[in-house]
Amino acid sequence: TGQRGATAFTPADIRVYDMCSGHGLTGMLFAACNPPTKDRIVRTICIDIVEPPSHLVLRNLIAELCPWMEEYDTVQFHACPLETFDMSDGMEQFNRASEVETQTEIDFV
Repeated sequence: TGQRGATAFTPADIRVYDMCSGHGLTGMLFAACNPPTKDRIVRTICIDIVEPPSHLVLRNLIAELCPWMEEYDTVQFHACPLETFDMSDGMEQFNRASEVETQTEIDFV
């Protein structure tokens, strides 16, 4: 009997856009309350004109309780006017992260 090779499975990439996000707490809560599973990864993009210092502070505090936020890089902040934000450009870094994830073994919650 031959050994069957493992089939690569790419989980669905669910994107949440937190526009006019301020410090980004709402978007971070989406990422925190939706840990990656074998079927999906929730990624959040926070968008506002400026990234306040409180964003990084909050992100680090929440990541202490929800380590998948850092491990899978599920939250990004883009400082720009909404009119100039290009959703395809905003996902470039997430897409690169997804490519890395599919090349390595992932333990899902």
